Amino acid sequence: MAKKDIKNYKDEILNLKQEIAGEICISENPGNTLKKWQNIFEITQIGLARQIKISASTLSDYENGRRNNPGIQFIKRFVNTLIEIDLKRKGMIIKKLITLPQEQLFETKEFKKGIKIKNTFGLKDLPQANTKNAKELVFGITYLDAQIIPDLELSDIQRLFGKTNKRILYISNSQDFSLINLFLKNQKMITNLNPTILILETKKPKEEINKIIDINVPIFITDKNKEEIKNMLKDL
Repeated sequence: MAKKDIKNYKDEILNLKQEIAGEICISENPGNTLKKWQNIFEITQIGLARQIKISASTLSDYENGRRNNPGIQFIKRFVNTLIEIDLKRKGMIIKKLITLPQEQLFETKEFKKGIKIKNTFGLKDLPQANTKNAKELVFGITYLDAQIIPDLELSDIQRLFGKTNKRILYISNSQDFSLINLFLKNQKMITNLNPTILILETKKPKEEINKIIDINVPIFITDKNKEEIKNMLKDL
């Protein structure tokens, strides 16, 4: 489940185009505003003119006020070209100028009170994959799909723990234990935090987990999917 490509944020990009075009149209000095946006998008005058299919001297004349104010059709071509060039560069500038909707890469739930896994209905029946003592209270759970681990950014990792790291980290689709182990090590390095308990949704033997995942917390395994675990804990 990869994050959406910047090209798919069509409404946000359209709003940006309208914002740029509107600013040019109402500017007291449209040429300066054209130049401003060319610089913001980090495009050379020659490169931009070539893409618009005009000479660099014509674009320079517009930007320096040597030609009459640009018409609507020129402004439209100018703005569309800025966006098209940046999209070819993976939206490097667009990403800074628009507000992207927050994607739900994981879910967190805070419990009404601290719980112990060994006393909690459903959870106490999960087989443990290692010998760490699961005696600490936990105050929440984070649900994470292993398939989106490669798409997590620094800001995502910093939000994983919700209000506290005294929580369960439940990872569904746990097949690549090497990936999960690397992720947990990076998380520890970035945040200096580990979850209190790790639950892996997997059908692989616990012996394989212990060979690969090196984390100093209790690890439990389950064949229950996220919705089943959520339902089990909905009243906590």
